[in-house]
Amino acid sequence: MDEFGIPSFDDLNLTGEFRLNIVPRTELDDFGTKTDTDYKDIRERVQGVLSTPFAVLGIDIYKYSEFAELEQAMIPKLFSEVYSQTCSLIEQNFHYLFQKYTSPELPILRSTARKYFIGTGDGGYQIFHTPLHCIVFASVFEAVVRQYNTRHFMTKIFDLVGPITLRYAMTLNSIYSGENSFYGKAIIDNARILSKDKLNRLLIDENTYHWFQLKCLGIENLTSLSLVDVSEISEFCDYDPKYMTEENNELVYLDKKKIRSEGIKLVVAQKLGSLEAKSSRIQVYNVAIQIRSEFGMFLQTKALEFTYSLGNLNASGIVEA
Repeated sequence: MDEFGIPSFDDLNLTGEFRLNIVPRTELDDFGTKTDTDYKDIRERVQGVLSTPFAVLGIDIYKYSEFAELEQAMIPKLFSEVYSQTCSLIEQNFHYLFQKYTSPELPILRSTARKYFIGTGDGGYQIFHTPLHCIVFASVFEAVVRQYNTRHFMTKIFDLVGPITLRYAMTLNSIYSGENSFYGKAIIDNARILSKDKLNRLLIDENTYHWFQLKCLGIENLTSLSLVDVSEISEFCDYDPKYMTEENNELVYLDKKKIRSEGIKLVVAQKLGSLEAKSSRIQVYNVAIQIRSEFGMFLQTKALEFTYSLGNLNASGIVEA
């Protein structure tokens, strides 16, 4: 188990239970006398190791394959730069929420986040401890994309590639690591949800939806969520309150008065139905968020004020049952 608490394949203790299909010659004589494997016990043991869920944010640039060859070659670089700028803004403006990923004294989010990021060139899957981290990261990421699409960021690449549209998915489920990568149901479900969306939305699974129900009385209450409220959520109980200041904390604020004028202004959640994924079904919700941001962007001398949306309200196109 690493510093993030993500169990490894070795933590599942499966090596001794399952051997390769090719049995060594020295074991052939007594192979038929081997005792039966207790699969029930193995399942219970694995479920215990994987009992702590992790949140995954999936990001995908829509219709990447339809770009011309030169544009396709540039898009991974474009995504990487947007990712880096997102991390930089979070380092500067989200001291409380992301204190376990960085700190004012040691801003290392880019290296920490990359360690828990599975890249695909035109997107990828980011692992966090909670869905709230996913929401904030996606909100900042979309703010940087808005700067790009309005030709305020990477203008030369914009002149070549043009505007991009993104789709997002959030899932909450088990994850484990092995062979320098990450696996698990949270990632599998996330990929399946993203692949079914053709309308560039923010889609979440039922576990994510219920997490906000239990922790925040519903995802719609992100519009009034303060840092004090966040500190009372069990996953944040050990966060250092010294970073809970009126400065260097955007979107989710300490001051309730500031919430009324800035930050997350509107959240709408719609249940789309179930998505069939092989032998299982994933309950999917569509979420649209409107955000007013005043955190400083890049090297500008004053804060840039603008309103933008994450996701949209189109409720069609994914329901299969």
